[in-house]
Amino acid sequence: NGIGEDYSIHFIETEVKSTYLETKRWSDESRNKIRIDPVSNFSSDFLILAKSDNLQDSENDVCFREGSHLSGAEDNRRQEQTSCQCKNEWHGKDCGQPEILWRAFMTSKVSLAAPVAKTEPRKVFYMITGNIISIEMLEIQVMELKDIVDFFIICNKRKSNSKMKRLKLNFAKQFLDRFLIFDNGNCTSQFIYSETKNRLDSSSLDSNDIFIISEEDEILNRKAIKYLKYYDNFSGLIRFRLKYNVYGFYMQHPEGTKIGSAACTINYLEENCKSDPELLLQSRRPSIIIGDLNHFGGWHCEYCFQPTEIIETLHLSSIDGIFPDSIKNRQIDVAYIQNLIASGLYVDGKLGLIKLHRYSDKYFSPEYVDQNNWRFDNILVNLYLTFEDDYEN
Repeated sequence: NGIGEDYSIHFIETEVKSTYLETKRWSDESRNKIRIDPVSNFSSDFLILAKSDNLQDSENDVCFREGSHLSGAEDNRRQEQTSCQCKNEWHGKDCGQPEILWRAFMTSKVSLAAPVAKTEPRKVFYMITGNIISIEMLEIQVMELKDIVDFFIICNKRKSNSKMKRLKLNFAKQFLDRFLIFDNGNCTSQFIYSETKNRLDSSSLDSNDIFIISEEDEILNRKAIKYLKYYDNFSGLIRFRLKYNVYGFYMQHPEGTKIGSAACTINYLEENCKSDPELLLQSRRPSIIIGDLNHFGGWHCEYCFQPTEIIETLHLSSIDGIFPDSIKNRQIDVAYIQNLIASGLYVDGKLGLIKLHRYSDKYFSPEYVDQNNWRFDNILVNLYLTFEDDYEN
């Protein structure tokens, strides 16, 4: 990747390409527009218990495949099945509400319409913003939602990042046409949203589509995002209660959870937040919070990097503001970070973290990490824990 000056915007098509033009040229109407094709298909996600041949017929019953027990051949139309049989922790007439959404609706103080699946799913635009240090974490964020998110917007706030210059997105080589990358630290989220919208074909963005913003260490629960594609029985701002992990999924901060990422419709973003996605993260009055203290809307995985990347992150966030006086003058090196992880201590060297057990925690890690566990040992297992330490714990 070449890195341009000023506002460097990388539009990735069939291969990684860098387009760095002066800001004023982005307003040129002659430039090619991006056309986004939906990644989701109603017939693939729902079983239709057809009472008529018209898929739009309101008399037709449907079952959300992921949440339903389906007997026999899984064709798109099934006359012999008359109702949906929900799997454990799935709810609703069509079994389309995962446990975390069902609980969110039960505790919501706003009135909600009855959920009815849309035969044409909404597009989901996902903006990941922050100091992109770990390509591994970026991979997890993207691949966890690969088959749900229609378009990814990556905003790297680092003004100088050699790793970003080498970014090849090899993990996403099969769908690079669904990325737009901004890598200038001076870019505001409002600017990025405006430029993204200007780059899209007019048919690719609808006022009822979903816009999501996450920071660089937040991974969202895919079941929740899938629900947002098909159902619109809610309005306003959605926030996510995230499981608060540190160093890896094997340790949890004593606070337990954090309120993170935000989602809303395009219309809400433009009408209520002045088309500035970061204002969504500043709001303290969401209509709905997805996740509770035991059922999480995702994961906030702080310092879930290699030790060298943790040190780099600490330097970016001002070491003096993090470490207590007793260790301000201590050499913060790889050995020191490894010792913190082995001891189960936060980066301040004092706060004790909670050890988690992989096979007894149903929210231990995201699905993509679990399915590719051999690649993510460093965040699934405490590699710095000695046998003696493990025995004592």
